[in-house]
Amino acid sequence: MDKRLDLSITIISHNHGHFLTPCLASLYKYAQGFTFEVLLIDNKSDDQTVEIIKNNFPEVALIENKKRYSFAKNNNIGIKYSKGRYILLLNPDTTFSDNALKKVIEFMDEHEEVGISACKLLNPDGTIQDSCRKFPTPLAILFRGFRLDRWFKNVQFYQNYLMHNFDHNFLKEIDWALGAFLFVRREVIKKVGMMDEKYPLYYEDIDWCFRVKESGWKIYYLPHVSITHHYLRTSAKSFLNKRKIFHLISIGHFYNKHALTMLKNSIWKRNKENVYKK
Repeated sequence: MDKRLDLSITIISHNHGHFLTPCLASLYKYAQGFTFEVLLIDNKSDDQTVEIIKNNFPEVALIENKKRYSFAKNNNIGIKYSKGRYILLLNPDTTFSDNALKKVIEFMDEHEEVGISACKLLNPDGTIQDSCRKFPTPLAILFRGFRLDRWFKNVQFYQNYLMHNFDHNFLKEIDWALGAFLFVRREVIKKVGMMDEKYPLYYEDIDWCFRVKESGWKIYYLPHVSITHHYLRTSAKSFLNKRKIFHLISIGHFYNKHALTMLKNSIWKRNKENVYKK
């Protein structure tokens, strides 16, 4: 019998102390029927993150960075110290309303071909977030970067990229999902490696999912698993702020790594509806 922990949950916080109490309180309230650990990587916060963890959640393994690191490097730190059969990369701005994690463990245990699972992300008002995507084409990135979607909302190639017609009530194989909730099989990491730390901001999750699928694993969206995500997009508030520049650097790095593979495999032309059937 495998005596390892079932799940390691890694959470990165940089001045997210106000989110941590509801996130962790709901997690510990509903997480039952499996063994797990929580690793909190504090990315040199200026708020009360460390005090909140030490005073209110002493069972959390706290890792305090001496300087700020990228999203990819912080996740890799958590993965390095994790012990579970599965690893969940979880945003601090999330909350649970049921035993969602046990549902994912059961699904992953039953479907060994699945390397990563994503769940349904809900807004605080209960509406569904568009969290699943196809791998980005250069045209879709330009369209989004210049905010042309404000005037041409129904362009088909862009709708396909965003998967706006995706029915969130059905189990579905996907290309990638937002990094707010990525449930990863440890064997996947052994095969494809950890996140690429050359991404300064964004695209590290897309890159990871791309490598996972190229290695033969499947990525699935699970409609029966949901959490609330208090999502706030920050990079698009001005045309060329620091975050936007980092975003552009990450886009360039992604295509430099994967453009030839995407062309070879006709990924840019693919628009399949691969619904999982038992």
